[in-house]
Amino acid sequence: MPKSATDQHIRRHGSELSKKMIQELFELLRYMKEECSFYPLSVALSQDRIWGSDKLSKLRSPSNNAYFVPLGYLELGLYQLLLEGLGDNANYCIEIINGEFEYFVEKTVNRESEKLSLQFQADERSNYYLRIKSKKPISLKRIEMLTSKKNGANN
Repeated sequence: MPKSATDQHIRRHGSELSKKMIQELFELLRYMKEECSFYPLSVALSQDRIWGSDKLSKLRSPSNNAYFVPLGYLELGLYQLLLEGLGDNANYCIEIINGEFEYFVEKTVNRESEKLSLQFQADERSNYYLRIKSKKPISLKRIEMLTSKKNGANN
C-alpha cells in the first residue's frame, strides 16, 4: 500500500492526529505488514501476571475505550484471566490473540458487575495479547492471569 493510502487509512480511523503520530502509526503498520506480528511493546511485562491500574493506564487507548495488554510468552495449557473494573451495563468485545494475529478467544459480553473470569486454552507456544474494546470508556482496575493446575502448571 502506498504511504498516501496508509495515511488516509490512519486518518480515517484515528481522527485528528499530529504528523508525528501519523508517522509513528505508519511505522507500526509497516512493521506489522512486513513481519506478520505485533510490534514489540516497550512496556515491561508483568512477571507476576498481575496488572494493576498503574500498569493498565499505559495500555489504554487515547479514547479510553480499549486496552491492549501483552500477556507474554505462554506455554501450552489452560489459562484464566480475572478482570476487575468492567461494569456500567456496557458491552465489551474481548479478544485473545497470538503474536501472528490468530484469535484464540473472541467474545462479546455484557457486564453488570465489575468482575469477569475468562478461560482460554493456549494451543501453541507464542506471545499472547488481550484486547478489550467498548463503545463506552473503560477503566480497568486489575487483571490477573492464572494457570490451570489440571495441566500441571503452577498458579
